[in-house]
Amino acid sequence: MSWHKVASVIWLAVLLSIGNGQALDKMSIAVMDLEPQGVDRTIAQTLSEIMRTELLNTGRFEVLERAQMDRLIEEMKLQQTGLTDAQDAAELGKMLNVEKLIIGSVGQMGNTYQVNVRLVDVGRAVTEVAERSECPAREENLPQVITDLIHKIALKIPIRGAIVKVEGDQIYINIGETHGIHSGLTLRVVRKGEQVTDLEGNVLGTTETNIGVILIEQVHPLWSIATVYGEAAGEMAPGDWVLLDLSESRTMETPSKESSKKPETEPKKKPDEGTPTDFEPPPAF
Repeated sequence: MSWHKVASVIWLAVLLSIGNGQALDKMSIAVMDLEPQGVDRTIAQTLSEIMRTELLNTGRFEVLERAQMDRLIEEMKLQQTGLTDAQDAAELGKMLNVEKLIIGSVGQMGNTYQVNVRLVDVGRAVTEVAERSECPAREENLPQVITDLIHKIALKIPIRGAIVKVEGDQIYINIGETHGIHSGLTLRVVRKGEQVTDLEGNVLGTTETNIGVILIEQVHPLWSIATVYGEAAGEMAPGDWVLLDLSESRTMETPSKESSKKPETEPKKKPDEGTPTDFEPPPAF
Protein backbone atom coordinates (compact mmCIF):
# COMPACT_ATOMS: atom_id res chain seq x y z
CA MET A 1 0.00 0.00 0.00
CA SER A 2 1.40 3.40 -1.00
CA TRP A 3 2.13 6.12 1.55
CA HIS A 4 -0.64 8.25 0.02
CA LYS A 5 -3.20 5.51 0.68
CA VAL A 6 -1.85 4.97 4.21
CA ALA A 7 -2.17 8.70 4.92
CA SER A 8 -5.74 8.68 3.59
CA VAL A 9 -6.68 5.75 5.84
CA ILE A 10 -5.10 7.45 8.86
CA TRP A 11 -6.94 10.72 8.16
CA LEU A 12 -10.25 8.86 7.78
CA ALA A 13 -9.63 7.13 11.11
CA VAL A 14 -8.98 10.50 12.74
CA LEU A 15 -12.22 11.92 11.34
CA LEU A 16 -14.19 8.92 12.55
CA SER A 17 -12.62 9.06 15.99
CA ILE A 18 -13.51 12.75 16.20
CA GLY A 19 -17.02 11.96 15.01
CA ASN A 20 -17.52 9.25 17.61
CA GLY A 21 -15.97 11.18 20.47
CA GLN A 22 -16.65 14.85 19.78
CA ALA A 23 -19.03 14.98 16.83
CA LEU A 24 -21.17 17.42 18.71
CA ASP A 25 -19.76 20.01 21.04
CA LYS A 26 -22.53 19.26 23.55
CA MET A 27 -23.81 22.12 25.63
CA SER A 28 -23.80 21.53 29.37
CA ILE A 29 -27.22 22.18 30.87
CA ALA A 30 -28.98 21.83 34.21
CA VAL A 31 -32.71 21.68 34.89
CA MET A 32 -33.97 23.15 38.14
CA ASP A 33 -37.10 21.57 39.55
CA LEU A 34 -40.21 23.33 38.32
CA GLU A 35 -41.82 25.58 40.92
CA PRO A 36 -45.18 24.03 41.94
CA GLN A 37 -48.01 26.57 41.97
CA GLY A 38 -51.18 25.00 43.28
CA VAL A 39 -50.03 21.48 42.36
CA ASP A 40 -48.32 18.76 44.35
CA ARG A 41 -44.53 19.09 44.58
CA THR A 42 -44.03 15.47 43.50
CA ILE A 43 -45.75 16.28 40.18
CA ALA A 44 -43.36 19.18 39.61
CA GLN A 45 -40.35 16.97 40.43
CA THR A 46 -41.56 14.20 38.11
CA LEU A 47 -42.04 16.66 35.24
CA SER A 48 -38.58 18.11 35.87
CA GLU A 49 -37.10 14.64 35.56
CA ILE A 50 -38.96 14.12 32.28
CA MET A 51 -37.37 17.35 31.03
CA ARG A 52 -33.90 16.03 31.84
CA THR A 53 -34.63 12.76 30.05
CA GLU A 54 -35.99 14.51 26.94
CA LEU A 55 -32.96 16.81 26.76
CA LEU A 56 -30.64 13.83 27.06
CA ASN A 57 -32.54 11.96 24.35
CA THR A 58 -31.85 14.73 21.82
CA GLY A 59 -28.18 13.70 21.95
CA ARG A 60 -27.16 17.37 21.93
CA PHE A 61 -26.81 18.19 25.61
CA GLU A 62 -24.67 17.14 28.52
CA VAL A 63 -27.34 17.09 31.22
CA LEU A 64 -26.35 17.47 34.86
CA GLU A 65 -27.83 14.52 36.74
CA ARG A 66 -30.35 15.24 39.46
CA ALA A 67 -28.33 13.45 42.15
CA GLN A 68 -25.16 15.36 41.27
CA MET A 69 -27.04 18.66 41.20
CA ASP A 70 -28.69 17.94 44.55
CA ARG A 71 -25.29 17.23 46.09
CA LEU A 72 -23.79 20.47 44.77
CA ILE A 73 -26.81 22.49 45.88
CA GLU A 74 -26.70 20.93 49.33
CA GLU A 75 -22.98 21.70 49.66
CA MET A 76 -23.60 25.32 48.68
CA LYS A 77 -26.72 25.62 50.87
CA LEU A 78 -28.83 26.74 47.91
CA GLN A 79 -32.46 26.16 46.95
CA GLN A 80 -33.67 23.92 44.13
CA THR A 81 -36.69 26.02 43.29
CA GLY A 82 -37.87 29.60 43.54
CA LEU A 83 -35.50 31.05 40.94
CA THR A 84 -37.34 33.65 38.87
CA ASP A 85 -34.58 36.10 37.92
CA ALA A 86 -32.15 35.40 35.07
CA GLN A 87 -29.29 36.99 37.01
CA ASP A 88 -29.81 34.72 40.04
CA ALA A 89 -30.23 31.69 37.77
CA ALA A 90 -26.98 32.58 35.99
CA GLU A 91 -25.12 32.82 39.29
CA LEU A 92 -26.34 29.34 40.21
CA GLY A 93 -25.42 28.06 36.75
CA LYS A 94 -21.84 29.27 37.22
CA MET A 95 -21.63 27.41 40.52
CA LEU A 96 -22.95 24.27 38.81
CA ASN A 97 -20.44 24.83 35.95
CA VAL A 98 -23.04 24.64 33.14
CA GLU A 99 -23.63 26.81 30.07
CA LYS A 100 -27.43 26.79 30.21
CA LEU A 101 -29.97 26.56 33.01
CA ILE A 102 -33.68 25.78 32.69
CA ILE A 103 -36.08 27.22 35.23
CA GLY A 104 -39.87 27.39 35.29
CA SER A 105 -43.11 26.54 36.99
CA VAL A 106 -46.16 24.31 36.73
CA GLY A 107 -49.51 25.48 38.06
CA GLN A 108 -53.24 24.98 37.87
CA MET A 109 -55.85 27.59 37.06
CA GLY A 110 -59.35 26.21 37.18
CA ASN A 111 -59.52 23.22 34.86
CA THR A 112 -56.21 23.97 33.14
CA TYR A 113 -52.59 23.10 33.86
CA GLN A 114 -50.05 25.73 32.81
CA VAL A 115 -46.33 25.11 32.32
CA ASN A 116 -43.84 27.96 31.89
CA VAL A 117 -40.22 27.20 31.02
CA ARG A 118 -37.27 29.56 30.46
CA LEU A 119 -33.77 28.85 29.18
CA VAL A 120 -31.10 31.06 30.76
CA ASP A 121 -27.68 31.61 29.18
CA VAL A 122 -25.32 31.43 32.14
CA GLY A 123 -22.47 33.40 30.58
CA ARG A 124 -24.61 36.38 29.58
CA ALA A 125 -27.17 36.12 32.41
CA VAL A 126 -30.09 36.55 30.02
CA THR A 127 -33.20 34.54 29.20
CA GLU A 128 -32.65 33.16 25.69
CA VAL A 129 -35.88 31.23 25.21
CA ALA A 130 -39.25 31.33 26.95
CA GLU A 131 -41.98 28.81 26.21
CA ARG A 132 -45.44 28.33 27.68
CA SER A 133 -48.03 25.60 27.23
CA GLU A 134 -51.26 24.49 28.83
CA CYS A 135 -53.55 21.48 28.82
CA PRO A 136 -56.73 20.23 30.48
CA ALA A 137 -56.14 19.59 34.19
CA ARG A 138 -55.50 15.87 33.93
CA GLU A 139 -52.12 14.65 35.13
CA GLU A 140 -51.73 12.20 32.23
CA ASN A 141 -51.59 15.16 29.81
CA LEU A 142 -48.55 16.76 31.43
CA PRO A 143 -45.73 14.46 30.17
CA GLN A 144 -46.60 15.22 26.53
CA VAL A 145 -46.74 18.95 27.28
CA ILE A 146 -43.20 18.76 28.73
CA THR A 147 -41.93 16.76 25.74
CA ASP A 148 -43.35 19.32 23.29
CA LEU A 149 -41.84 22.23 25.25
CA ILE A 150 -38.38 20.66 25.28
CA HIS A 151 -38.52 20.03 21.53
CA LYS A 152 -39.46 23.68 20.93
CA ILE A 153 -36.56 24.84 23.09
CA ALA A 154 -34.10 22.47 21.40
CA LEU A 155 -35.07 23.86 17.98
CA LYS A 156 -34.02 27.33 19.14
CA ILE A 157 -30.57 26.22 20.31
CA PRO A 158 -28.00 25.90 17.50
CA ILE A 159 -26.36 22.54 16.79
CA ARG A 160 -22.65 23.05 17.41
CA GLY A 161 -19.74 21.31 15.71
CA ALA A 162 -16.21 22.28 14.72
CA ILE A 163 -13.86 22.61 11.78
CA VAL A 164 -11.31 19.79 11.95
CA LYS A 165 -9.32 20.41 8.76
CA VAL A 166 -8.94 22.99 5.98
CA GLU A 167 -7.49 21.75 2.70
CA GLY A 168 -7.48 24.28 -0.12
CA ASP A 169 -11.04 25.47 -0.53
CA GLN A 170 -12.45 22.40 1.25
CA ILE A 171 -13.47 22.68 4.90
CA TYR A 172 -13.94 19.49 6.90
CA ILE A 173 -16.36 19.61 9.85
CA ASN A 174 -17.14 16.96 12.45
CA ILE A 175 -20.92 16.84 12.09
CA GLY A 176 -22.75 15.00 9.34
CA GLU A 177 -25.89 13.21 8.25
CA THR A 178 -26.41 11.69 11.70
CA HIS A 179 -26.76 15.20 13.13
CA GLY A 180 -29.21 16.50 10.53
CA ILE A 181 -26.66 17.92 8.08
CA HIS A 182 -27.40 17.65 4.36
CA SER A 183 -26.02 19.00 1.09
CA GLY A 184 -26.84 22.63 0.38
CA LEU A 185 -27.20 23.62 4.03
CA THR A 186 -25.49 26.80 5.25
CA LEU A 187 -23.80 27.03 8.66
CA ARG A 188 -22.27 29.94 10.54
CA VAL A 189 -18.59 29.82 11.51
CA VAL A 190 -17.68 31.38 14.86
CA ARG A 191 -14.29 31.71 16.56
CA LYS A 192 -14.03 31.67 20.34
CA GLY A 193 -11.84 34.40 21.79
CA GLU A 194 -10.68 35.33 25.25
CA GLN A 195 -12.53 34.70 28.47
CA VAL A 196 -14.23 37.69 30.04
CA THR A 197 -13.95 37.92 33.81
CA ASP A 198 -15.24 40.27 36.48
CA LEU A 199 -13.04 42.18 38.92
CA GLU A 200 -12.88 39.14 41.20
CA GLY A 201 -11.70 36.84 38.45
CA ASN A 202 -15.00 35.00 37.93
CA VAL A 203 -15.52 33.92 34.32
CA LEU A 204 -18.48 35.76 32.79
CA GLY A 205 -18.23 34.27 29.31
CA THR A 206 -16.13 34.12 26.17
CA THR A 207 -15.88 36.56 23.30
CA GLU A 208 -16.99 35.27 19.90
CA THR A 209 -16.21 36.49 16.39
CA ASN A 210 -18.36 35.69 13.37
CA ILE A 211 -15.98 34.50 10.65
CA GLY A 212 -18.44 33.75 7.86
CA VAL A 213 -20.75 31.13 6.38
CA ILE A 214 -20.00 27.74 4.83
CA LEU A 215 -22.02 25.75 2.32
CA ILE A 216 -22.24 21.97 2.75
CA GLU A 217 -21.11 20.16 -0.42
CA GLN A 218 -20.55 16.54 0.65
CA VAL A 219 -22.13 14.71 3.59
CA HIS A 220 -21.04 11.54 5.40
CA PRO A 221 -22.66 9.98 8.47
CA LEU A 222 -20.33 11.66 11.00
CA TRP A 223 -18.56 14.41 9.04
CA SER A 224 -19.02 16.72 6.08
CA ILE A 225 -17.08 18.80 3.55
CA ALA A 226 -18.03 22.42 2.91
CA THR A 227 -16.82 25.50 1.05
CA VAL A 228 -16.90 29.18 2.00
CA TYR A 229 -20.20 30.81 1.04
CA GLY A 230 -20.01 34.52 0.27
CA GLU A 231 -17.38 36.73 1.88
CA ALA A 232 -15.55 35.72 5.06
CA ALA A 233 -14.16 38.01 7.74
CA GLY A 234 -10.99 35.94 7.97
CA GLU A 235 -9.34 32.60 7.31
CA MET A 236 -11.32 29.67 8.69
CA ALA A 237 -9.23 27.31 10.80
CA PRO A 238 -9.46 24.02 12.71
CA GLY A 239 -11.12 24.59 16.07
CA ASP A 240 -13.58 27.20 14.82
CA TRP A 241 -17.17 26.43 15.75
CA VAL A 242 -19.78 25.71 13.10
CA LEU A 243 -23.34 26.50 14.14
CA LEU A 244 -26.58 25.31 12.64
CA ASP A 245 -29.49 27.50 13.71
CA LEU A 246 -32.37 25.09 13.32
CA SER A 247 -34.99 27.82 13.49
CA GLU A 248 -33.25 29.86 10.76
CA SER A 249 -31.43 27.22 8.69
CA ARG A 250 -31.28 27.79 4.95
CA THR A 251 -30.79 25.30 2.17
CA MET A 252 -29.17 26.56 -1.01
CA GLU A 253 -29.74 24.81 -4.31
CA THR A 254 -26.48 23.48 -5.66
CA PRO A 255 -26.41 23.94 -9.45
CA SER A 256 -26.13 20.80 -11.54
CA LYS A 257 -25.23 20.24 -15.19
CA GLU A 258 -28.87 19.68 -15.99
CA SER A 259 -30.01 22.93 -14.38
CA SER A 260 -27.20 24.96 -15.98
CA LYS A 261 -28.61 24.38 -19.47
CA LYS A 262 -30.79 27.09 -20.89
CA PRO A 263 -34.41 26.02 -20.78
CA GLU A 264 -36.04 25.57 -24.12
CA THR A 265 -38.54 28.30 -24.84
CA GLU A 266 -41.93 27.12 -25.91
CA PRO A 267 -43.95 29.14 -28.42
CA LYS A 268 -46.69 31.20 -26.82
CA LYS A 269 -50.06 29.59 -27.07
CA LYS A 270 -52.84 31.73 -28.40
CA PRO A 271 -55.28 32.28 -25.55
CA ASP A 272 -58.80 31.13 -25.98
CA GLU A 273 -61.30 33.79 -26.94
CA GLY A 274 -62.93 35.31 -23.90
CA THR A 275 -59.97 34.44 -21.65
CA PRO A 276 -58.52 37.49 -19.87
CA THR A 277 -54.84 38.12 -20.62
CA ASP A 278 -52.13 40.28 -19.05
CA PHE A 279 -52.21 43.89 -20.22
CA GLU A 280 -49.72 44.60 -23.01
CA PRO A 281 -48.76 48.17 -24.01
CA PRO A 282 -49.66 49.25 -27.56
CA PRO A 283 -46.86 49.04 -30.15
CA ALA A 284 -44.77 52.17 -30.71
CA PHE A 285 -45.12 53.80 -34.16
